[in-house]
Amino acid sequence: MRMKLNLLAGFAAALALTACSPDSSVNTTSEKATVVPHQPSATESTQSTEFVIPPRVKEPEIDISGLMEKTSESFKSDAFARNLFAEMKENIENQFVSPYSISTALVMLYGGAAGVTAEELGQVLGSGDAVATLNLYAGLQDWLTKKPELSEKNEGNTPNGDTLNIANSLWPNQGFPFRQEYIRTMQDYLSSEVYPTDYSKVEEARGEINQWVENKTENLIKDLIQPGVLSENTQMTLVNAIYFKGSWEKPFDKKLTQNAQFTLLDGSQIEVPFMSQQENYHYYGDETLQIVRLPYRENRSMVIILPRDTEKFAEVREAYCQGKYQQTINQLSMRKVNFKMPRFKMSQNLDLNDLLIQMGVKTMFDPEKADFSGMYNRGELPNLFVSKVIHQAFVEVDEVGTEAAAATAGIMLTKAMPQSEKPEVMIVDRPFIILIKENISNQTLFEGQVMNPVE
Repeated sequence: MRMKLNLLAGFAAALALTACSPDSSVNTTSEKATVVPHQPSATESTQSTEFVIPPRVKEPEIDISGLMEKTSESFKSDAFARNLFAEMKENIENQFVSPYSISTALVMLYGGAAGVTAEELGQVLGSGDAVATLNLYAGLQDWLTKKPELSEKNEGNTPNGDTLNIANSLWPNQGFPFRQEYIRTMQDYLSSEVYPTDYSKVEEARGEINQWVENKTENLIKDLIQPGVLSENTQMTLVNAIYFKGSWEKPFDKKLTQNAQFTLLDGSQIEVPFMSQQENYHYYGDETLQIVRLPYRENRSMVIILPRDTEKFAEVREAYCQGKYQQTINQLSMRKVNFKMPRFKMSQNLDLNDLLIQMGVKTMFDPEKADFSGMYNRGELPNLFVSKVIHQAFVEVDEVGTEAAAATAGIMLTKAMPQSEKPEVMIVDRPFIILIKENISNQTLFEGQVMNPVE
């Protein structure tokens, strides 16, 4: 018999953990199959005493710089976001995901994993052991959702300010004996809300979870969990949801927006509305590409990476994924830029199973080898494994700002072109890469590629 545990990461992503008997057979009759407990081998962990997450010690003030200093070079360089984007592969379609949301969902699993399952999650997250990772993500979440001080940029929660909401939730089967220590750990570190759920009423459970996601993402992410993902054998759904609405520090004048041609990858052109302004931006340009950072009103920004030649898009994308622009993005120079970019809106639904397997997270999908003994008594119950990972994302960029829901050592580029007194000209009229970043922690909240602004 298979029993599912779904994990949903916001922007929105969902992982489905399934418990099964050793033969991994599916009972297709109306009668419930007999559950045969998993028998761990001598090398497998039952996690009875060896895996204990201590209570979180919360600092009175958030020292994000100090927190980031303690992390690995891999995490500091935002390797997870770049590796995720690399595995999505370059193609002619728009792409938009939240690395932060997906990684947070994986952290929720990491907190209950052991053995090889935990090792693989730790390697792909690149942030240390489970305790260090939970402490890191707890601190990041506190920092990212910290209410800004009253200032000229943002007077509290006025419409002029940025909004970033992050929420986590657990939806355990009300009849499955999850370890209370695991539940408390998720509450303690990630402020997870807990909703015991009756999965015998599948559609009711699906509706409740989808409504929660919709509420947390200001109605941008709808129907995250599609029919057929949950079943009567589902044991838990874990959810992370993230919502961002940012106002440009320097809004575009709608009166200057005009239609112009955008060149697609195949060389054909379409007409789209282009926003326009001349302002001081952090900028870099050479013979291959241009990079600009557009600030929001708080410590967040959109980074645009634009190849000079449409035919070089794949090359530039690969170089970004390899981390070759990381140092340059962090050291952009302030320049006056005559800047134009299209308005655009994108949404995307992804099944992430294959992508995560390509990244190296394999064992958690294996019905026999997955080890989530930090969540339950693995020696006495059928084995839980991840059966499904789902992600849904949305972004809209206009003259006012951005609304989104859903995350190596730098190799220097070729020498930048000599600076002149004339403004730099950057017209984003061909496929480009976008990143939405938190400036202090350097975390990529969202990333994607815009191949066609009107699709």
